[in-house]
Amino acid sequence: MSLQSRLIQLRSERGLSQRELASLTGIGRRTIERIERYVTPTVPVLGKLAIFYGITLSTLFKGVDS
Repeated sequence: MSLQSRLIQLRSERGLSQRELASLTGIGRRTIERIERYVTPTVPVLGKLAIFYGITLSTLFKGVDS
């Protein structure tokens, strides 16, 4: 599984749109769209997402192909 797929999975499991996730995390909607499609997120963005989802960065990367 790619990191992009993992992030989409986490968002979908919570029934959130990209816009809702952006609003709740303070991350721009276009940034969310880009990282779910093709851009590797920065460490600060990954940190915000991990905190929002209540998981560690290690858990975020579980199952992600290296």
